[in-house]
Amino acid sequence: MRDRGIVAIDPAGVDWRPIERRSPAADEVAGETLTSLVSPGTELALSSADSAFSRPLDLGYSAVLRVTEVGSSVGGIVPGDLVFGFGRHATWQALPADEVFLLQADADPLIVPFARMMHIGLAALATAGVHPGARVGISGLGLVGQLAVRVAAASGCDVLASDPSPDRRSLSPVDARAVLPENSCDLVVECSGKEESVLQAAKALRTGGELVLAGVPWRPRSDARLFDLLDPVFHRYLTVRSGWEWQVPWRSSGTGGGPSIRGLIETGLGWLERGVVDVTGLATVLPAFAALDGYRMLRERASAAPTVLLDWRPSV
Repeated sequence: MRDRGIVAIDPAGVDWRPIERRSPAADEVAGETLTSLVSPGTELALSSADSAFSRPLDLGYSAVLRVTEVGSSVGGIVPGDLVFGFGRHATWQALPADEVFLLQADADPLIVPFARMMHIGLAALATAGVHPGARVGISGLGLVGQLAVRVAAASGCDVLASDPSPDRRSLSPVDARAVLPENSCDLVVECSGKEESVLQAAKALRTGGELVLAGVPWRPRSDARLFDLLDPVFHRYLTVRSGWEWQVPWRSSGTGGGPSIRGLIETGLGWLERGVVDVTGLATVLPAFAALDGYRMLRERASAAPTVLLDWRPSV
């Protein structure tokens, strides 16, 4: 089969596009994709009709590869190794060697890709400096929120969760409600990007609490009044900040240098490997040839799971 990848096209939607194999650059590793995880929020937004991004646009940023070739300056990785990286949805790809993670030979490619989306919750907690036992609320139980719940619980926090959907609440491993109780949390990680949910999250904070906006506000969704956010922020001394995970550097500056993307991803991979974080039920696994059906399922909310994981292995 000719190599191909998934792209966002114009008008709205996704499609296949042929790709050509090449020799990896000196600092790259190249390999055949085993699995890749769809980011339902970002990828559906990028493929929507009102997306501001130029298209066609390569999609995907969480993939497991079997290495077939390494660049001349790459050490520590050889053909046959299993690696994880911020790769796209494609049969084959090349990635910078410094940006991949060498996996154990028996690593499960159906579980590893969740480490990328776990990083969002990990970054929110790491930059907030939440102490074990703190009451943390997770608002919005899509894929990012579901993983943030699990990450916060694994970090020793007392976790509450909220989502208006009973189906999404049923997937939560902790107490989940339609709305977080008022004045109940030290930190709220808001994962939906919806204005009304942000306002409810602010009301859920205790005096001096912190609101982290991890959900991307891709477009206006309501006529919510800014005053309804400003009032609790001012009178209860709240901190409101971005939860964008790329605020963390790729590598730590050294001992005591703070969190890094690489360090947090490694933490997530370790938790997944040891079963500290259980991702059962969070993705519908489809063979890669059915990828376009998977995007349709997500767009139409026809999947019981928050996202789709694509299996590119020939036997599937």
